[in-house]
Amino acid sequence: SMSLSSSPSWHRLSPASGRPRQAVAPKPTLDLCPTCVSFTSQAIDQLLNIIVNVGVLGSCEALCSKLPNKIEATVCNLLCDYVGIEEVINIVEKADLDPIYMCQLLKVCPIDEHRAASVTSVTVTPAEGRQGSTFDIVL
Repeated sequence: SMSLSSSPSWHRLSPASGRPRQAVAPKPTLDLCPTCVSFTSQAIDQLLNIIVNVGVLGSCEALCSKLPNKIEATVCNLLCDYVGIEEVINIVEKADLDPIYMCQLLKVCPIDEHRAASVTSVTVTPAEGRQGSTFDIVL
């Protein structure tokens, strides 16, 4: 989902002339981060397969049109046009199938390097297992 926010504009009286003047409203901001994460969660592995199997793609349209879902193709084109085809290919290959990281690399989601957390306990079930086993980790 995309969120669009802006303040309404209204009229005020100018103190000097008594005539109405329009207040300046801030420009609307569009938060594409949730849309990007949702899209890449569904399409990043498909994009990687397209890049690996098809090879060099010269345009955003050539890459994004290969996605099976029309909405995904549209979002892909918007994001790709924003940063360029070469950068999208580099990011898809670099992001290691992590949608949030990919959207941060696309500069659509913010990166906050000053976050901190304290882990007070960790439990892993089962305590050991063979390669390919599923482990539940609780923080």
